[in-house]
Amino acid sequence: MRRFLRCYGPATAKAFAQWTTRSVSDARSVFSDIDTEQADDDSGERLLADDLRALKARRKPSGLRLVPAHDPFLQQRDRERLPPDQKSRRLLWRPVGAPGLLLVDGKAAGVWKANRAGEAIAPFRGAERAVVSFSD
Repeated sequence: MRRFLRCYGPATAKAFAQWTTRSVSDARSVFSDIDTEQADDDSGERLLADDLRALKARRKPSGLRLVPAHDPFLQQRDRERLPPDQKSRRLLWRPVGAPGLLLVDGKAAGVWKANRAGEAIAPFRGAERAVVSFSD
């Protein structure tokens, strides 16, 4: 339970049940086992109290981040949070050839794919330079 909340929190017992394929009543029981270690966030969901303190003390995210396809961050069950619109979700979670998520200042801003022909992510593939291009 602690690991789930640390990785996927804030969350609900229902989300934990889906993630573990348990019944919701069993998930609620596990949630209540560590109730004293949890705190509510602004949405009414639960997370570890230490994590809530760390979130409140954090700096606002800034800059651009390229989250690769199949990153654990993208494996959350509550996919409506990232990104919030249905069209982008269909692009992001495809059965074959899924792209990565583009985050700008901590918010989903689009999807991205590596272009093998032009080695757009060159430094990660041992090349000397990288080229970034944008398209609609």
